[in-house]
Amino acid sequence: MLLDWIGMNIKFKQKQVLKSEPEYKEALARTVEIFHAEEGTPEADELGLLLILVKDFEDKYVPIPTPEINQ
Repeated sequence: MLLDWIGMNIKFKQKQVLKSEPEYKEALARTVEIFHAEEGTPEADELGLLLILVKDFEDKYVPIPTPEINQ
């Protein structure tokens, strides 16, 4: 299994899909806070999970502008 939830020490209180902008902003803030976590630490595990949650939220709710092509 990709993520083993049993015994995972996650400090970030949101452990599920991000459903609101405040949850998203909290996840981003925590991501920045632990971005340089040392591999193999609980913070590195937390960072991996946060990155998945943030990407999922952005894919669903943050529109990417289409570039205008001048002809």
